[in-house]
Amino acid sequence: HTLGKTFRTSNYHFNVVRSTLTRNLGVRFSDVRDEIMTAFSDEIPVSEDWITLPALDTIMKVVCRTTNRLFVGLPMCREPDWIDLNIQFTVQVFGRAPIINLFPGFLQPIVGSLLSPRANALKRARRHIGNVVRERVEKDDQYGRGWADKPVRKNE
Repeated sequence: HTLGKTFRTSNYHFNVVRSTLTRNLGVRFSDVRDEIMTAFSDEIPVSEDWITLPALDTIMKVVCRTTNRLFVGLPMCREPDWIDLNIQFTVQVFGRAPIINLFPGFLQPIVGSLLSPRANALKRARRHIGNVVRERVEKDDQYGRGWADKPVRKNE
């Protein structure tokens, strides 16, 4: 209920993960490995001494960067505001779900829409994604549908 009606009623996101993303993981393995190595290097300083790190915050940044390397690519997957947006959205959705579940089923869609971080997250995401979409449309126009490093789409 926190992600909106389309998420509940459409299977599009499942199909992307089951087909396109899964089918291309082998091809993208070097990107995933590179991002894991870079993220760990950025998040965990090299030191001869023992250091204290916030384990959960550190691993959330590494996972966020790595998954977004697949979804949005470089350089956006490393942008601090994009990382913060993705982490905060996830934390808020999972934090609000138990509250929504306290209500009777018929009220959950209403309460979910009131508590959802979706609208603010979408507004913030558009500031980042808008430029990426424009760039990809321009590359389609300039180079055709098969330009180098183009993200793989279903049916292509």
